[in-house]
Amino acid sequence: VLQDPQSRWILDNSHLVRQALQQIETDLPASYHRQLPTVVAEDAYETPRIFALIDQAIDQGGLPIDCDFIKRLCRRYRSETESPTRLTLGELWAIPTVLRIALLSRLCDEAHRIPDEAGANTGSADGNTTVVAGCIISLRTVSTVDWADFVERTSAVEELLRKDPAGLYSRMDFDTRDQYRRSVEQISKRTPSEQWEVAQDAVRLAQISTQAGHSTHRQHVGYYLIDRGRPALEDSVQYCASRICRAKRWLHRYRSGLYLFALVGLAACGSIALLLGLQSRHADPILSVVAALVAMIPLLSVSSGAVNFLISLVIAPRRL
Repeated sequence: VLQDPQSRWILDNSHLVRQALQQIETDLPASYHRQLPTVVAEDAYETPRIFALIDQAIDQGGLPIDCDFIKRLCRRYRSETESPTRLTLGELWAIPTVLRIALLSRLCDEAHRIPDEAGANTGSADGNTTVVAGCIISLRTVSTVDWADFVERTSAVEELLRKDPAGLYSRMDFDTRDQYRRSVEQISKRTPSEQWEVAQDAVRLAQISTQAGHSTHRQHVGYYLIDRGRPALEDSVQYCASRICRAKRWLHRYRSGLYLFALVGLAACGSIALLLGLQSRHADPILSVVAALVAMIPLLSVSSGAVNFLISLVIAPRRL
């Protein structure tokens, strides 16, 4: 069995299979898988929509995979569907992982057929070799494609945000554009709107500001996605903030006062502890109060370091 072409293809490229399995485990955790939109498959079971679409792409396009064909299929799905549904950013980012799963599944099917057909004159050896070789070549292709560029060229959200009236979005670097897209994802999770509808509303609000002659920064979609215009966008798409989100926003609104309160409060606690300690040793009351007040100066410095450290643990850093 080990001398037939299919087996040699699999054994010679076993490292690709192991690598694909590791990437699947890393890139598609259960929490991510649960967030993917589903459809009812032919067996009446729900399956992630992107899984069904990738299976269709492989069945229609054949092996090895053609990434340009997959890109066109994603675009056609986006434009031909009767409902106003588009592939989400999460689905597009999942495509390389879903491709690996689909390819390994087909490779396993062929590997199971090899022992059954070994030595039998079934006439299917060439067909099996073509499928196995196509799967192996496709796994290599998946590892070499620039998927960030693929997502940007396929995403409905990206296409809409590039209509930024201020003309700034398309000139930004990838990380900044990705920050805007993540903001769209975050908002859409708490609204009845699709991701592309959130992006569309952000562009619409920026266009309204342009027509009203507002300042340039208000004509930019980023003002409504990550800046002070976000409440207007959230109202437009009926955003419902979670309790945790509302608590964070309250803390952010009163951050200066809360920071000073924590700073002075922590130093005061230290000063009071010193005062009580001196009193327990029967020190002079006036001298004890003076010592506690003087101690506030170094205690403020200590409390500042402690408060800043705690803030760094609780609040994630943000881009300026």
